[in-house]
Amino acid sequence: MDLTAAFLIGLLSLLHCAAMCGGIIGALSMSLAPSIRADRRALLLYNLMYSLGRISSYCLVGSLAGGAGALVSTTLGLGTWLRGAGGALTVLIALYVGGWLPGMAVLERLGQPLWRHLQPVGQRLLPVRRPWQALAFGLVWGWLPCGLVYSVVVLAALSAAPWRGGLTLLAFGLGTLPGVLSGGILGTLLIRLRSRPYVRSVAAALLLLTGLFSFLSNVAGEFDDVIAHPLDRTLLRPH
Repeated sequence: MDLTAAFLIGLLSLLHCAAMCGGIIGALSMSLAPSIRADRRALLLYNLMYSLGRISSYCLVGSLAGGAGALVSTTLGLGTWLRGAGGALTVLIALYVGGWLPGMAVLERLGQPLWRHLQPVGQRLLPVRRPWQALAFGLVWGWLPCGLVYSVVVLAALSAAPWRGGLTLLAFGLGTLPGVLSGGILGTLLIRLRSRPYVRSVAAALLLLTGLFSFLSNVAGEFDDVIAHPLDRTLLRPH
């Protein structure tokens, strides 16, 4: 369910970040040489390299976050409770996507200091003229401060495993692909759609149900264990 939630967050992030991400990929595509823009296969290759670099950075951060969560889980023995907290966080992200919890945008400030150091690196890679430059720029782009990305990083930390944290960010990145690869075309449509309140409400409700299911399934399982263990000990006690 956490991977499903991460994919949905990536897919629904297009409603939240269409102007920014659509603008970035549109500007990057227009900055390519005319010969590349005229060749659909070449243009797709460069866009894929941008996204490959971006999602690779996501996966790295997710793995590190999952490793940190695993350390906390092992030390405090909170594995199941952390997964339940992941469901609760998904509910909060759903409220953020729906526009009912704007305070989560404060997460973007956490990455500003690091971004100030990385942004000049990305600028030196422009204009992009080779596929490896597109990949390198994507690696930098993956660190762009974004409240939704950071929310999913916290979700990865709550997964309490490096490999699971990496998969969580991979699922998120794959969810963002349709909008990012389509560039400005889908971005313009999404900007129009997000101005309609019911569209964001339906998207947030879908994510909200996913988070509630994840939370309740994990917490209910933990309560079952708490109740069952004393009974097991009673039944196994010699008479």
